[in-house]
Amino acid sequence: MISIKNYYHPTPKKMRVLGDFFLVLIPVITGFVPSMPISEDNKFWVTFATTIGGVSAKFITNLFRETKEPETEPDKTPIE
Repeated sequence: MISIKNYYHPTPKKMRVLGDFFLVLIPVITGFVPSMPISEDNKFWVTFATTIGGVSAKFITNLFRETKEPETEPDKTPIE
C-alpha cells in the first residue's frame, strides 16, 4: 500500500532495493554525460533530470509499507 503516512514505516525489501538502485544510477548516468556528443545546455538538463528523477524515485519507494499477515493465535488446547 502506498501513502504519505507510510514514509516512516518499514519499507518492503524489494522497494528498498529498487530505490537504492535509482540512487546508485544517478552518478553512473551523470558520469557519462560529459562525454555525450550534445551541447553544454543539454548536458546540464540531462544531469538535472537524472538527479531529480532518481531522488524522486527513491522518495516514492519510501511511501510503500510492509504489510504483515495478521498473527493467528495458536490453538490453546489444555494438555492433560
